[in-house]
Amino acid sequence: MTIRIEQALNQKLNTYAITNSLTVKWGFYQDNIEPSIIGLHLRQNMLKAETVTVGMEDTGSNDHNGIYQIMVCGEVGEPSGPLKTEVDSILAEFKRGQRITYNGATVIIEKAFEAPSLVSEAYQKVPVSIRYRAFLSN
Repeated sequence: MTIRIEQALNQKLNTYAITNSLTVKWGFYQDNIEPSIIGLHLRQNMLKAETVTVGMEDTGSNDHNGIYQIMVCGEVGEPSGPLKTEVDSILAEFKRGQRITYNGATVIIEKAFEAPSLVSEAYQKVPVSIRYRAFLSN
């Protein structure tokens, strides 16, 4: 069931990336190996929280929430202006109160915020966290 939530958010990110000519590396924690992508790009990951049962009946709803994290990545040594501009654009794209519907699931964006930059040998990465909530039936 929760795959529909991730698909809704992924679809929105993919549309944004295509519109802005950006590459997305899907599932960036896969195998703990950092991909080698040149230039500004995005990576994503779902950080799911515990699901809360809203109703006790078989057809009741479940309250799903968590964080959809987008890493805005740029090469180390490059000017940070484009990276910061992209972070601001992502925050504007996933603004609070927005509803994203996909395959019968409606995801509500509760909050979007950025964290401090992380630096590895090849990349400077800025995590943008998008807190979401969705009510799905059993």
